[in-house]
Amino acid sequence: MSACLAESLAWIGLPAEVNSALTAWNWPPRQVAAITGQLTAGETPAANTHPALAALAALEGLANMRALHRKRGVSDAISQATAADLALWMREYHRRKGTWGLAETSWLRHHLAGRLYRLGRLQFMPAACGFPSLLPTDPVRAGDSVLEVHIPADSPLRPADCLAAFKAAAVFFTHEHWLGFTCESWLLSPQLKGLLPTESNILAFQQFFTPLSHYMDDRQMIERVFGCFPLNFVTAPQVTALQRAVLIYYNAGKQLQGGAGFRPRYSDTDNNKF
Repeated sequence: MSACLAESLAWIGLPAEVNSALTAWNWPPRQVAAITGQLTAGETPAANTHPALAALAALEGLANMRALHRKRGVSDAISQATAADLALWMREYHRRKGTWGLAETSWLRHHLAGRLYRLGRLQFMPAACGFPSLLPTDPVRAGDSVLEVHIPADSPLRPADCLAAFKAAAVFFTHEHWLGFTCESWLLSPQLKGLLPTESNILAFQQFFTPLSHYMDDRQMIERVFGCFPLNFVTAPQVTALQRAVLIYYNAGKQLQGGAGFRPRYSDTDNNKF
């Protein structure tokens, strides 16, 4: 098990120390295999699964994911980019807890089951539009076949990189039926237009989408901007301009919310914008 684990760690860029940290628990192989099976089937393990066990099972599942990708003709570069999200969330767990583990199994199961792929700067996953509060004037309906857009938090959100990712997704998923792209994120908050400079990459990202009549609470925004939730507004970091702007907004008695957007499968207007 540890040799396979060492290979998976190296493949996604995690340090070798993770191997001994996870295997030191001496999890029964059957228990690891059972959770790996759940993840690669797209199922979420029990909520009380130990984070170290979840991380080990997810890492063991990478071999199955790679085999599935090869069967589907997916390049190893795309497989590796997709799997890098596991490393990102394990590093985030280590940052918060000081030990190696994984808390986001309900998210990573999509990667391991071959549902979600990273194509350049963005991640995409076929799904049915899940926004129940849409209005008749919105360009998409609940239940429509779409590609969900997700944004890994590991590099700048440059408009040119995002545009290239949308184009890559149109080619990658060319044989599937889908109406367009949907995205639900704190990055699509309409209130950010009053907090960020006009040249902001976030505001440029918003231009890729038509806003939808769907909103989300501020938890994701607080987690992404400040790295924790709930937030102590007295001791909150004020390192970035966005952190300072958000704190000023909240201290004025206001509250932010996330948003959602739709983008057609094909768009001829992007080259004029970016």
